[in-house]
Amino acid sequence: MKRNLLKSIIILLTLTFVTLQSCKKKTLFNLENEVLIEKPAYLEFSDKTTFSKALETENLRTIPTDFVSMYDIYIKIEETEDENERNMLIKKYRDILKIDKDGFINLIITDDVLASFLSPEGLIKIGNEISLVKEDKIVTLTDGDASKINLLYQFDDDSPENNIRVDKFIQNVNTDKAYWSGSSAYNSGNYQIRWQKWASYSPWNSSAGGKIKSYKRKKNKWKIHRINLSITVSWDYIEWKNGHASTFWTNGHVSDSKYGYILSKRKYAGSGWTPNPVYGLEISGSVGGHNYQF
Repeated sequence: MKRNLLKSIIILLTLTFVTLQSCKKKTLFNLENEVLIEKPAYLEFSDKTTFSKALETENLRTIPTDFVSMYDIYIKIEETEDENERNMLIKKYRDILKIDKDGFINLIITDDVLASFLSPEGLIKIGNEISLVKEDKIVTLTDGDASKINLLYQFDDDSPENNIRVDKFIQNVNTDKAYWSGSSAYNSGNYQIRWQKWASYSPWNSSAGGKIKSYKRKKNKWKIHRINLSITVSWDYIEWKNGHASTFWTNGHVSDSKYGYILSKRKYAGSGWTPNPVYGLEISGSVGGHNYQF
């Protein structure tokens, strides 16, 4: 009898420990104190250098397989066929989406590599700092206290008394080219290329690049269209500045190709570098044999 009682107590303690460990996974809350997602709610990097290196090398293998990123959410929305489910996802994640008048969607983060390291809300932890990446700023909790994450949604300016720092995040640096996104229809208007290009900088991520997406009209609606894609990002001249230091890119280019419906390529400049000026940033290539140049 005592042996059975002792066995029951051990089983109960084990189940309690497992339950507590499971509860610890749910650490990210919104302002209504409701659980948003289970851990890993955001990725953690030991320091800025490590994260900057992961961005530079596009080392997505450092990301746990069970982590859902901002970019994953975007891909899920684009690939969802059911309109009701798609609209529900768009409504749920509207804060990280930009939707144009024709219903095409983009993330608020232009660089797909950076978006792949961010949580759906835009969170990431680097060293002892937890940051929320928005479209035009990065709000950072400098003391790394996860219980105060809700403060990141409440400040747009520095608040030292709350351990909040706000950095600029510039994604489309002004240049001699006026248009930084657009579309081009071909083959009697039944196919469409959507495109973007950018020069951007943040405390961790500075780059120049471009992106294309392929769509096909189906029953008067535009749907993603998988096809052979190629892209070349080229530039005449970019001067990158970091304090008193400068480095230059002249008459350069980077290229890539794949089979799919979205393709982006960028040249990474390292953290803290600001591109100014940028001249002649251009993207070109082909979509299913149809050439483009923007």
